Amino acid sequence: MESAFDESVLLDYTSTTGKDPAWLTPRQIVDIWAALLPGFDRTNHQLFDIEISENQDSATAHYRGKAEHYIDNDVWVVEGTYETTLLKKGEDWVISKFKFNLEDWSGNRQLAAVAIERMKKPQ
Repeated sequence: MESAFDESVLLDYTSTTGKDPAWLTPRQIVDIWAALLPGFDRTNHQLFDIEISENQDSATAHYRGKAEHYIDNDVWVVEGTYETTLLKKGEDWVISKFKFNLEDWSGNRQLAAVAIERMKKPQ
């Protein structure tokens, strides 16, 4: 996963967390996701309506997403749009900005906290 990112990435989940965007390393981003996502019993992420505009060594992708997160019989669903900026590095494209814009959510929003707590317990 880390190889998909530039050396430093602007990660912006302000619309869901209320926290300011931050410049993070690929390892920091993977660590954030690893501290949350495996704590769910299962997840289903769907991306669609993808539009990409390319300008020589950079590109911007706009797309919609829906993510379902399950623990036992509870579900937390998040829907919104993404803005992703990519840079061409040699022959590869890497992500330099990743922003999620929350539009709607349903279900048990506390499942994220439960998933994080699950990941803190020894496996």
